Amino acid sequence: MFQRVYEVSTFIFLLQGALLVPLVLGACYAWYRQMARWSALEKALGEDREQHKRTRARLLERLPHLQPMNCANCGGALALETDRMTCTACRDRTPLPEDYTATIALRRRLRSVTRAATRDWRIARLLVASPVRLFFLLWIFAQPAMFGILMIGAVEYPDSAIERLIAPLGEGWATLLMGLSFAGFIMWMIASVMLANLSKELRGRQRDFPALAALAVPVTAGGVAYDNCQSCGGGVRFDARAFACLCNYCGVENYRAAKTARERADTEAQQLDTGTSLFGAMEIIEDFTATFAITMTILGVGFLLLFVFSALGGD
Repeated sequence: MFQRVYEVSTFIFLLQGALLVPLVLGACYAWYRQMARWSALEKALGEDREQHKRTRARLLERLPHLQPMNCANCGGALALETDRMTCTACRDRTPLPEDYTATIALRRRLRSVTRAATRDWRIARLLVASPVRLFFLLWIFAQPAMFGILMIGAVEYPDSAIERLIAPLGEGWATLLMGLSFAGFIMWMIASVMLANLSKELRGRQRDFPALAALAVPVTAGGVAYDNCQSCGGGVRFDARAFACLCNYCGVENYRAAKTARERADTEAQQLDTGTSLFGAMEIIEDFTATFAITMTILGVGFLLLFVFSALGGD
């Protein structure tokens, strides 16, 4: 039984050494990527706040409830299409209203930001969860216990399966692997202490940001509304959620300018809230990646310098 425990402990000990360099490089790269995302989001949130202020200011301009879409060239009716408006008479093309295109683009972007926030908050909540913090705490004490098992097992079982497995590596590579494993043993103990404390410290930060479920804008209930065409005065009937309605008498699209501007402002506000929530999740992840990467890098450089000085002293 003890021999099996010894072999498993030896395997974990050597695995720490074999994965030490790729793990440190991967942590540094993940930290760099997270910092780049964090900086880009911070800049985007600043721009979104300024744009939202301008949109809110436009709501005070008393935009028309309905605005007829007539061609500026001939006065004919403009057909509202996906990416432009085309005159049904002279075929002249006109750009879509700014609020209309902005709202459509914002809704697409909001879906992307919401997916990113959901994903990052799952990771952030996992990092600050009690089982993860308990794992780091146990790993602190597991390292010296594992090292003690190795010391006893090396004397009791000099020809174990693990030793036969690394024998083909040769003395030089086996010594290097053992050196990396010992460095990993020390580095993981120190990193686990810092990560356990960080997990406890950051646990309360998630309460500073609203839950994603609370950010959802209530879906506007469907229904039918009636008004008068602003081009011919005829009656128009439109869906309560639509941005425009077509007059069946004169064929002119009646653009709901005020509603679209409000929709744009609401979508911008929701995007700001979701982006702020995403920012909080990214801060938690960035703190973990930075702590792990910096700690392991500093310790790794320290062990490397110690090895170099020892080699020079031996010469």
